[in-house]
Amino acid sequence: LSFTLLVGGERRGRVAWAAAEVLERIFGKLSQSLSNVYDITVDTQVQHYASLAVAPTKSKQHGAYVLTADTLNDFLSSDSMVLDMTSSTVRTLNFLLYVPSPDHSPLKLLDSHGAPLEPAAFLVEGFGGVYVMEAMDKGSLKRAGGGFLSAEQLA
Repeated sequence: LSFTLLVGGERRGRVAWAAAEVLERIFGKLSQSLSNVYDITVDTQVQHYASLAVAPTKSKQHGAYVLTADTLNDFLSSDSMVLDMTSSTVRTLNFLLYVPSPDHSPLKLLDSHGAPLEPAAFLVEGFGGVYVMEAMDKGSLKRAGGGFLSAEQLA
């Protein structure tokens, strides 16, 4: 399992997250109970200043920036995101937590009928899942100083 925090936009400072604590709470017992059958490893990483392959558009109707259903499979930009993915016979299930830049916040994902996805999450075939979180500087993180995503914010 691979968990990646993608931080959008140019920010001063760095962002960290309490991924290990949350993942142990969620997957610890499952991993332990399956250890006789499967070798489950959990990796985490943070990608700062990740930009999207498709730019969100401003929607007056939704009062937010939006990405439409037909653009979601193109969400990942291999040019600006260097995701640590295993390139062996070992299958990796990827989970991405994307925090949009303040310039593209709030960011809503729209389904094929133009309605907001709740939760703001989707699957990328052959890769894994993506969840879009509210911009961090509206919560505990400051635009200028970076910060930390706590276990409570990730849960």
